[in-house]
Amino acid sequence: MRRAPFTVEPMAIVGVGCLHPWGAGIDAFRRLLADERPEFGPYPVDRFWRTPQAVRARLSRCRGAFFGDLGFDLRQFRIPKVYDRAVSTMTPMLMQAARDCVLDAGYGDDGSGLPRETVDVIVGTCFGLDSALTNALKIHGLVWLADGDPATVEAGREALRARFGSSSHDRLGEMSSSIASRIGAMYGWRGRIMAMEDGDSTGYAALRTAFLSLAERQSDAALVATGQRFESVLTPLALAAKGFDGDPLSTTGAGAPLCEGAVALLLKRLKDARRDGDRIRAVIAGISARRTDALELRYAGSVDAARECAREACLQAGLDIADVASVECVLPGLGHVGAATAATVFPERPLTCAASVLGHGFANAGLTAVVAATLSLDDEETPKKPLAVVGVGLGGLTWTLILDRRDMSRAAAGGPFAEPASEPEPIAVVGLGGCFGPNLGLSAYWEALCAGADGIGRISDRILPRGAAFSGSGARALTSYAENGGELNAEWEIRRFDAKRLRLFPKRVAALDVAHKLALSVVAEALDDFGLTPARRGDLGKAMVVCASPLCLARERELSNRLHSPELGSVLGPDESRLADAERAAEEIDSFTLDGLLAGNIAALISSCFRLSAETMAIEAACASSLAAVHVGMQALRLGYADFVVAGGVELPVNMRDLVLCSTQLMLANDKIAPFAANADGFSPGDGAGMFVLRRLSDARRDNDAIYGCIIGVGASSDAASMTAPDPQGQALAIRRAFADGRASPDSIAYVEAHGTGTRIGDGVEISALRDVYGSGARRDPLLIGSVKSNIGHAFAAAGAAGLMKTLLALKSDTVPPTLLRRELNPDLALAAIPGAIVSKPRPWPASDGPRRAAINSFGTGGVNFHLLVEAP
Repeated sequence: MRRAPFTVEPMAIVGVGCLHPWGAGIDAFRRLLADERPEFGPYPVDRFWRTPQAVRARLSRCRGAFFGDLGFDLRQFRIPKVYDRAVSTMTPMLMQAARDCVLDAGYGDDGSGLPRETVDVIVGTCFGLDSALTNALKIHGLVWLADGDPATVEAGREALRARFGSSSHDRLGEMSSSIASRIGAMYGWRGRIMAMEDGDSTGYAALRTAFLSLAERQSDAALVATGQRFESVLTPLALAAKGFDGDPLSTTGAGAPLCEGAVALLLKRLKDARRDGDRIRAVIAGISARRTDALELRYAGSVDAARECAREACLQAGLDIADVASVECVLPGLGHVGAATAATVFPERPLTCAASVLGHGFANAGLTAVVAATLSLDDEETPKKPLAVVGVGLGGLTWTLILDRRDMSRAAAGGPFAEPASEPEPIAVVGLGGCFGPNLGLSAYWEALCAGADGIGRISDRILPRGAAFSGSGARALTSYAENGGELNAEWEIRRFDAKRLRLFPKRVAALDVAHKLALSVVAEALDDFGLTPARRGDLGKAMVVCASPLCLARERELSNRLHSPELGSVLGPDESRLADAERAAEEIDSFTLDGLLAGNIAALISSCFRLSAETMAIEAACASSLAAVHVGMQALRLGYADFVVAGGVELPVNMRDLVLCSTQLMLANDKIAPFAANADGFSPGDGAGMFVLRRLSDARRDNDAIYGCIIGVGASSDAASMTAPDPQGQALAIRRAFADGRASPDSIAYVEAHGTGTRIGDGVEISALRDVYGSGARRDPLLIGSVKSNIGHAFAAAGAAGLMKTLLALKSDTVPPTLLRRELNPDLALAAIPGAIVSKPRPWPASDGPRRAAINSFGTGGVNFHLLVEAP
């Protein structure tokens, strides 16, 4: 049952940064919104890799606002020259917007004056970055070489390297979270780092996430930045199939012209901004959303949903709908979802739409509208009355923000606002679902762990064509020296994916990425484990689905590769069958294609297929993504923003692209991953997905739910020191924050599920960080330590889910399963100083004087760190 309406203190916008093809900076943005702008131009097809002329012709009608050569000097952002060819174009775009935002807020070039330890950085992007699609295309070229003789293969690899480049940092440069990490590192910030995507509602999702962290006092400021570029001919073709091309304020227009750009906002709690003497451009006084489920990715929002979320946002702001003076719309202009919805909810109010002037920025559309509204409020000639920003998004989300002048906010009267509880309520885990490598389902996974089974084996030739892509030893450009991994059981789809139950027809299924389907099958198990029935669904309250995954899915890379195969032909020699396939790929693009490209659609599908009407989003925080997803869901539950959460992660890194990129970075084990070993030399990748059903403990107990365990605390930090090397101080900071959040002592933790990267440096740093926190008390028994990566490999975005699931099952069964020690234990690990012990055989987990507790540690590239505490119910 839903609790009282979610209310928190309003948040102040104290800084704004803008970047648009027609102008940079807030003053230019203001002029453009006054309609001092050029005409929309053609799609910049010459920017991209070669594609058939017939495909280029299909884009001739696409118009919008697109960047030319941006010409950024990466050194101004403290990016070393070694990263030049690996950094995405989106990286300096968002860093420039962030810098302008901090300067606009009055904090100077170095951000001095901001609370460095507690500034979050949240970025939002949509579709693959140019670095990701370039990596995909050059590695796809190896498939063209698979049948060649050794000399031909070697010459082809060299030609690919010369054309596209090859750097040991290529894998890092394609991750959106690395942009957030670079922004944080630019200012030495140590708060939470993450990237997210929810299609054209990405801006709202990023704001909501920042709102939750600020409201819970886990951060004191948040830099929220979104950006959009179109890096392949695939994106506009897929969007055109959905109808983007027209006037967004028209009730008959087909859609809005597209635009590129970047926007950054700096947020603080309103009372803190006043205390610090910040110039407050506007106040976000209310925030709400409702989702209308639809099995196809489309604009399915209803007037009733729009009216309900508008009422809730106004209630938070202490207003009636009638008090709202005007409405800024984030609209795609697709006929019935145009201005009519906003006009019905806010009758007789002036409607404006930045997209009608600047173009529809997709991932950047939401923040662009917020800036337009902020500038309106900040104008001294504008009457000081509150206004609404209303958005409708693909996937059926309708959302509303209430923006107010600083002297009219109800905060001027002192509240009332919901304060975070002095002792936050534990979050109960009431359902689990998982598939990892060969282990299909929760029972198979747990049985394999208890038996000490080795789920890492020789990767099939279908995934790793050894003639073209396997070197056998040492790092060589565009090859993998590793051939072992936790490959997903080939029968998983036949045995686990039930399209009929999910109400997905064959054409819809065919358009989806493997990650969509694997996540759906795992969530089905988790909701069955929870006991979801049609009768219960209506009593669960407001739902949220947060899914960790890479933000550029395999389906997008595959289709982009096909469309741009003429580029490979220019490098490797023409292949008529593949060139013809490029034209077929363009002809196959239909209204379902976009659905399979978006990572955010994983969570949206989960909501729709299981009729949850949930707010949804995708999160990427490198290898800590799953714990980041759980953290966001936990905050929403604690604050009453959600009542029922599905959170977890999915990724399939056992693929040629990841093997080659990670080999170039010398990240992989030559044989198999050996966490904590003296000669540990890297990890083995492992496919997997794990999902959790979360509720507040009081709700779970009231409804007699079966509880695996309770999450009592989460801590997060960023290293802000190195993009690749782990930092013990950064990890220790996240661990300390978890204990502060959970009001617990390190001495009460019996077991730590470690990240366990299987490298001498990574394992040594992790154990040192554990020593710094867990070794500071009077521990009676050694701290037990293990790593599930020894059994299933490294599941990247799903790695934290694998560790959390293992730990919860261990709590339930009173048994700690073994970590596979393939080699001699590293004697240099600081285990004795904790004291700690690696669990190398099954260990009973007896009852103790207090609740049995454990922790899960997770960190990732770019300096992302998360630590999560659980206890037995």
